[in-house]
This record gives sequence, structure tokens and C-alpha cells, in this order.
Amino acid sequence: EIFHDEVFVLTNNEEVKRFPIGSTLLDFAYSIHSDIGDRCCGGMINEKKCDIHTVIQTGDKIVTATDDQISPSEEWLSFVKTPLAKNRIRSYIRKIVKKEYIQKGFTMIQEYFKKQGIVLYNLTEITFVPFSRTSVKNIEELLYEVGSKGMSTEKASQILRFKKTEKI
Repeated sequence: EIFHDEVFVLTNNEEVKRFPIGSTLLDFAYSIHSDIGDRCCGGMINEKKCDIHTVIQTGDKIVTATDDQISPSEEWLSFVKTPLAKNRIRSYIRKIVKKEYIQKGFTMIQEYFKKQGIVLYNLTEITFVPFSRTSVKNIEELLYEVGSKGMSTEKASQILRFKKTEKI
């Protein structure tokens, strides 16, 4: 009765792990390592194939399966129970969203400079020159701010210097 709100399971190495009731195979995978959780596609519970949504029970012996084509999604947050799994999924999603905003910011900067008659092919062509009126510390932060609409392309252009330019 002391452990009525927890389940205890075994890894394939016979290590005992403790989880809140309602935890899933995915919670288990994240308890092993964030890379295992991020790529988990299912596994075996008591030698029976199961998916990441499967709820684990006391006494289960669990083996996870991974796939490099798998990545966390917001939907996963709806069925994991442990704070560890939730935090790692959120962290992964933030990284992906940040990369998307950085790419969007670069595209917006390219379009801005194209209107000025300057062709910008990649980041190696520009140098980041911070000044005191901005809290942005590097080129990635600048592109993120532009892509997330936190900074205008005009203001961003004042922080960038070209190593070489090619006029249209």
C-alpha cells in the first residue's frame, strides 16, 4: 500500500525503475536516455510487441526499440506522465521551432537585401556586429528574432556587415 501510486518495472539488464501509475513505454524510454526517448518507436513489454502509448505495469520487463526517422511531437505530451519525459519532449520541440525561425529569419533577410540590390547566398557572407542598443548576442539570435517577428529586417540589417557583396 505504500507504493499504491507507483509502478516498478525492469530494464533488460534487470535494473528496477520506478514510475507514476499511468506511465507509458515512452516515459520508460526517456528514463533511459533522451536520445532513446526522442527516437522511440515502440518496444517489447514482457516479450510482447507494443507501441509508445502502452501503459506500463508493476513487474513488466521492458525493452525499447528506436528508429532514426522518429522524432518527438506535441501529441506525445498528451500521454506521457513523467516530468522528465514532458521536459525532454518540450525541449526537443523548442529546438526544432527555433531552427525553423532561424531559417525563416535568414530568408527574410535575403529578401530584404535583394530589394536593396544585394544577393545573399549564405551566412558566411555576413558578419554580425553587435551594438549597445540590442540584446542580441550572435547571428543565430538575430535570425531567430527576425524570423519570430521580434525584430524588423531593417533593424537587423543595421547589425550585419557584408564580407563580400554581389550586386544584382
